[in-house]
Amino acid sequence: MSKNVLIVTRHATLVEWLRLHGIEGRVIAQATPKDVRGKDVYGILPMWLAAEARTVTEVSMPGLPLEARSRVNGGDFTVAQMDEWGANMNEFIVWKTPQKFTILKFLLTMLKSLGKRKT
Repeated sequence: MSKNVLIVTRHATLVEWLRLHGIEGRVIAQATPKDVRGKDVYGILPMWLAAEARTVTEVSMPGLPLEARSRVNGGDFTVAQMDEWGANMNEFIVWKTPQKFTILKFLLTMLKSLGKRKT
């Protein structure tokens, strides 16, 4: 089990599917910024929380039939079904960018400090 891997899910089948693909780590149902900070996270996170992680990997199933989605959300699926539905991993790196006002304020401060310099 890797110390840097965190799996965020309520679904035991997803944990098993990840294990079969060589991914093991601490498993939690809900995450905080402290939990994910600097970690390689597997699961679904809101953007503000994903920005705290080193990487975030989601498992998508592009072949999941529409009528099966409610079952999947309830956790009623198997590893074989995940494979049948084309389960695959997509890794993301998320950065939080400063607000435009913050950048503008920084630039104005820099310009003022340059104007106050003695030559």
